[in-house]
Amino acid sequence: MPTDVKKETEAQNIIRMGRKPFSNYLMALNAILIKGAKTISIRGRGKLTSRVIDLAEFGKRVHGLKCPIDPEHWKVSTEELESRTEQGRKTFVTSMEIILDRP
Repeated sequence: MPTDVKKETEAQNIIRMGRKPFSNYLMALNAILIKGAKTISIRGRGKLTSRVIDLAEFGKRVHGLKCPIDPEHWKVSTEELESRTEQGRKTFVTSMEIILDRP
């Protein structure tokens, strides 16, 4: 498989948590699983890190996905962003990524 196609396929297996209703992310998880993806990446930052965990737990409980507790599958970091309200001010936001594997 060419690298461009591989990168494009991996990008389609990413769920980025946002402000939409949680049911939209459940449907996205189901859609990715129907396509036959072997791994799914769930990402979120700030207040949405708890929703990342909720969606990962749903995937484990309902779909039987595997999520080993190791540094390759759980990534927590801090991102530096420019403030929306004040010019030139930097803010730090926690971000989380959980990678789920199909058994």
